Amino acid sequence: MTDKELYELCRKYGSAALEAKRKFAGLLPEVLRRRLYERKGFASIFEFAAKLAGMSRDHVSLVLNLEKKLEDKPVLLKALVSGEVSANKLVRVTSIATVENQEDLFHVVKNFSNRAVETFVRDVKREERAVLYEDDAVLFQYDLNKQDGLNKSFISPKSLHVQTSEVGSSRLNLNKDVEEKLFEMQEKGININEFLRNAFKKREEDLDEKKREIADEQAQKLKKNEKISEELNHEQRRILITKQDQKQNSAERYIPVSVKKVIREEHGTRCSYPGCVKQATTLHHTQRFALARVHDPHFIAPLCEAHHEIAHKIDVSFARKANGKTARLCT
Repeated sequence: MTDKELYELCRKYGSAALEAKRKFAGLLPEVLRRRLYERKGFASIFEFAAKLAGMSRDHVSLVLNLEKKLEDKPVLLKALVSGEVSANKLVRVTSIATVENQEDLFHVVKNFSNRAVETFVRDVKREERAVLYEDDAVLFQYDLNKQDGLNKSFISPKSLHVQTSEVGSSRLNLNKDVEEKLFEMQEKGININEFLRNAFKKREEDLDEKKREIADEQAQKLKKNEKISEELNHEQRRILITKQDQKQNSAERYIPVSVKKVIREEHGTRCSYPGCVKQATTLHHTQRFALARVHDPHFIAPLCEAHHEIAHKIDVSFARKANGKTARLCT
């Protein structure tokens, strides 16, 4: 047996074991109701689960408590008792689950990894708090319709104003020479707030200009390729299209250095989803590259692993129900 064959067997049996454990866990609430464990000679439901499936006491308690919390949410309850979704995933969404959003949340727990589910729930809770306290600083939304390949950004901040009471030199980590320069300007009667606003505006204008130049260059390149294709006969065009399709999985998909540079200038090294402080791991095309065939920096967002997974796995029908706003999931 080769290493590859051994690994595939491990994956196969491991997956089957996890599925079997989920299904066993889903049976426990009914076992408890019937007190089946007593009739089979076990002292408790915990001993029953430990000896038959090696389940810990904590895991059994989790399943039994979860079943009670989901009594009025049949879609999520069915996912638990059928073993379709693990209790560890379902428990993560109970704090935001309602009768109205249970079908949407089933899609989330069914298709997302544990990490992505946690991130999704955290984003929804932030949206809930923002609506509750009318805090403009954290009102954000997923733009889920991007899965149609539309030219829309993944993130869409409603407001990014900063609460001045929360910002100081310690939070901003200003260098001493920068602080001294700002104090010096202030002592001279210069409005440093206006100075900084102008500096921010100039930075945004410079970034916009760089992105426009790169986008124009990408568009011209695409137009040139299309023109060449039009001038070919049917057979030549077929060969060209085949070669272009092959490139989709090779060099053509690599993002040019100029694009990476301007994205880093704009977003830094962190995930660009508002409120997320994790390191970005992926440059995500918010307009599908397979459709657009360009690396337009207006539609490329640096994302952490969890938000990148959410960006790819979110469903269009889910987006339409939610109307593009995570807050709708909680109403």
